[in-house]
Amino acid sequence: MVAVTAKHRQLDHVDLSLRISKEEEVESLAQAQRRLLHLRLLCGGQLGDKKLGPPVMVVFEGWDASGKGGAIRRLVAPLDPRHVRVAQFGPRATTSCATTSCGGSSRPCPGGAA
Repeated sequence: MVAVTAKHRQLDHVDLSLRISKEEEVESLAQAQRRLLHLRLLCGGQLGDKKLGPPVMVVFEGWDASGKGGAIRRLVAPLDPRHVRVAQFGPRATTSCATTSCGGSSRPCPGGAA
């Protein structure tokens, strides 16, 4: 079991008073979309040395109803849907892993971990 410490709770230190303008948001999104597309093409062997590389994974962390789903949809919108897979994982169960498969039982671990 992983103990949740202050080091692991990054969201506790978020400054909720920060804001960006609509123009900054649009530019930041466009830049992130270009970067993700470039990484996908590079790792997919379409750019650079044409060698197949590792898959690209983007992780979003945030509170419930904080807009992660919409942000993900906007980020992956320009990508070819045949090359994009979005997976959701809920919070890890508060029970000990000693009672799950990572502790020897045949039941799966909370959050899908093996």
